Amino acid sequence: MTGKKNKYKEQLLRLADALVNNMMETPDEEILAEAAEEYGNPTKAADEVQEIIQRAFVAAGKERLRAANAKVRIRRAPDLGVLTFPVREKIAIVRKVITKAQKTGVCLTLAARKEEELAEENLNAKLEALVELGVVDDMGNLRQWHRGSIQSQVSDSDFPAEILLRELGVTEPEEIHRVEGIADYRGVTVHYRPLVGCEAHIVGFGDRAVAFINRTSSGPRQRFSLAHELGHWHFHRGQILTCETDGKLGTDDNDANAERSADTYAANLLMPRYLFLPRVHELGVTIETAEKLSNAFKTSITATLIRLVKIGPEPAMLVCHSRRGRKWYIRGPTVSNKWVPKNELHPRSRASKLFGKRKKNGRRRVRADMWLEHRDAASFEIYEQSRCVSNEVLTLLVFKPY
Repeated sequence: MTGKKNKYKEQLLRLADALVNNMMETPDEEILAEAAEEYGNPTKAADEVQEIIQRAFVAAGKERLRAANAKVRIRRAPDLGVLTFPVREKIAIVRKVITKAQKTGVCLTLAARKEEELAEENLNAKLEALVELGVVDDMGNLRQWHRGSIQSQVSDSDFPAEILLRELGVTEPEEIHRVEGIADYRGVTVHYRPLVGCEAHIVGFGDRAVAFINRTSSGPRQRFSLAHELGHWHFHRGQILTCETDGKLGTDDNDANAERSADTYAANLLMPRYLFLPRVHELGVTIETAEKLSNAFKTSITATLIRLVKIGPEPAMLVCHSRRGRKWYIRGPTVSNKWVPKNELHPRSRASKLFGKRKKNGRRRVRADMWLEHRDAASFEIYEQSRCVSNEVLTLLVFKPY
């Protein structure tokens, strides 16, 4: 029976080759003439075919995502002998793994703190990953490794996360809510464990990885952390990235770039431009828009406002103040570097009245020098609108044309 199937398959392949060769040898003018005779309008026919292909592509992608989501399971922490070891022995095992990986060139991926700075909960998560990936056995003994050849993925696109979403047929924000399914599709298993001093980390070996997400964090924070780790998995596969005690990757340019790349990937994955921007154009650049989009994409209000400023259609700035003064700010790409927000809130600003209150104020037009340091700020106006978030005040400044 198998022989007959192979025979028919070979015949079909030969027929397909013959048809393709025939089409390749046919002059373009003759193909267009036949299309005009058959359909009346070759351009319309081409558009219809393109639409059919696109629908089939999206449907196939949605099936891939459905299958990945169906595989996701919440797994409890296993009982492993290595997890009962003293902390020093656990640290020694992790160091041995890293040393061997560096010497042998195997494809080990690691983004976490230095071993000696890890809380025991985080060490346990890392060791659990190493056991699950087959790097060590459940007593911490190194297994036999084969040199890996899987490395970071290189893409000509500026938006690899959005290419992934299109590959999975994502056409609505709701389809991104379960990031675990997307992770599974990329070969990453997700576990939720109590972590101390960090939100997440990822351990990979070859083309498989395990991501640990802080079980005690909020839903939006967990989703962004997982998307961030998927960014490391895309860009930094086969690399060992070590964090400092404040949870940030080292101070050199390479480490800073690694974190920025992972953050950008996360934003593009959770709030892709092709779904985010049409809604912004419809609603405008306001805090109300950010609230609606935060609910639609299941992202934090802060992350959504940052996204709104960074890729929105209007020149804007987001400023965060605590009671002690300005904490940070972000400019949109079309806002000049000369515009720097003041350290202290202006006494007439309504933002100062929001501390400790779960509320926002309406959008209003004010003189720019109420917010900006530059001498030219007195010559034009901007729109201000503020919202209190966790005892801090976020202010969205939208610039009028100037």
